[in-house]
Amino acid sequence: MDGRGVRVGRVSSVNYKAGTVDVILGDEEDAVRHGLPVFSSAYQMPGINDLVVVIFQSNSGAREQGYVVGVPFSEANRPEISGKGVYFKRFSPSAYIRYDPGKDELTIAAGKVRILNGEEE
Repeated sequence: MDGRGVRVGRVSSVNYKAGTVDVILGDEEDAVRHGLPVFSSAYQMPGINDLVVVIFQSNSGAREQGYVVGVPFSEANRPEISGKGVYFKRFSPSAYIRYDPGKDELTIAAGKVRILNGEEE
């Protein structure tokens, strides 16, 4: 490894429930880094073979720990809603948006929902 903290690789597998991915780093003779948390402000996991940017910790001894750019899912912060192709974003305890491609269904939940059809605020 040449010491670079930012790397590019391809997703080889996805753990939808844990919010992690395995990434193949081509510049390391196809080394696979397992269980990298995905940083994200919304649940939208990358797909198999997607190109991703991975940031590795720069302090010595911690090079194995990396993060796919976004807000990380972890043991303490598991995805609330999960599944292949699912998009989920929570705004508050009672407000969220979710898209389920299997049902082709969009759910918007909030105390009040306004839909602006070309109107200005």
